[in-house]
Amino acid sequence: MPSSSTISQSLRRIQNSSWALQYPSPFFEVAGTFMPKNISELFQWCRYYYMTNAVIHAGLSKIAVYPLTSIDYGTAKEELVGTWRRVLEDDLQFPGYLQQVAISTQVYGTALVSIGFPFRKMARCQSCGKEFEVGHRGVKIRQAGRGFRVSRCPHCGARAGVELWDNYIKDQSGVKLYVWDLLDVRDEHNSITGESRYYVRIPRELVNSLQLGNQFVLSTTP
Repeated sequence: MPSSSTISQSLRRIQNSSWALQYPSPFFEVAGTFMPKNISELFQWCRYYYMTNAVIHAGLSKIAVYPLTSIDYGTAKEELVGTWRRVLEDDLQFPGYLQQVAISTQVYGTALVSIGFPFRKMARCQSCGKEFEVGHRGVKIRQAGRGFRVSRCPHCGARAGVELWDNYIKDQSGVKLYVWDLLDVRDEHNSITGESRYYVRIPRELVNSLQLGNQFVLSTTP
């Protein structure tokens, strides 16, 4: 029986010969070396496994909501408890918001959140200079070039360009807490300095609705 050293020498001669076939290792395939190219692809794979694997979905969902309990308001005054319960639970929907943040953190490792304040979308006619609220009955506004144009001004009746802005109002019931979809997050990375910048890409459906003049979407989008 040949020794192990003899076998090793024979294998090296075969592998180093010009006519030998160089077979790849069975443990080295493309699927095993796949890595996401950027953070967007990473988030897509995180979402994929969370939505398609029942064990991962159930486990992460349970871990996310397990630490969440009912809100302790820390006061015995019923008036204060009632006020803060109305603000946090009825207006802000805070318990549901915490669940969304917790699940996002477990699935993606992070969460992107923001707060939105109530407003009225206003428009100023460039023909007569008067203002009116977007969504006024019978008045339609659509994108025209880089700006917007009203079909018929409710004051002067002209078909003219309009200037849009948000008029913020004081209404605590209109305050909203947002958890952004991380699949819309894009990143820019500088390989020299190691700095990264993240931004949210507006979904194509929302862009189309704004460009086509969907009055509901136009009047409710900041």
